[in-house]
Amino acid sequence: MRGFTRLRGGALPLAIGLGIGLVVAPVSAVAAVRATQVILSDGHDRAGITGAGQVQVATTDVRAAKFRYTPNISSATCTKIITAPPTSGLVVTQIRFAVWSNPTTGGSNFFGVSTSPTCPVGADLLLRDNPSRVGVDTFTFDPGVPLKPRRSLYAFALGAPVADAMVSAYTVPKKAVPAVSPVTAARTGTGGR
Repeated sequence: MRGFTRLRGGALPLAIGLGIGLVVAPVSAVAAVRATQVILSDGHDRAGITGAGQVQVATTDVRAAKFRYTPNISSATCTKIITAPPTSGLVVTQIRFAVWSNPTTGGSNFFGVSTSPTCPVGADLLLRDNPSRVGVDTFTFDPGVPLKPRRSLYAFALGAPVADAMVSAYTVPKKAVPAVSPVTAARTGTGGR
């Protein structure tokens, strides 16, 4: 044991204490620093920390989710497919057409979604879907199409196709809907299957 020297007096307890401290200190420091909230650089935005140590930037209240099914969108109707509640705004994230009859395809056979209850094919047209077959056409809006309280979307068909419409949306405080939103101007979408 040539390389070791004998510790004398208080040196042995000090060495043992330092050794234990080097092991215990990092563990206790990690245990003591358990953030539950992170304040971002502007001081206003906050993010939470989950029990697993993950950053949580938003929570979703499942009561805010809205799903609406409307059957038989056809050329004979201009049908309301969703309406924002009177006390809050609504953000539409997806519209699906389940096309179950499409005897004639082509440019004059399509579905449209409008902000107007008269369903004109013009400036109020939000999207136009020209289905090529029977199946589901899905239109996803990112970050979403905002509707002010009591505003609605309407669907219609021109020509021969018939489909059921399904809308996914969520409610937001009415002040979160901007005065000018995408539904105040023409907007088109491209369907995917």
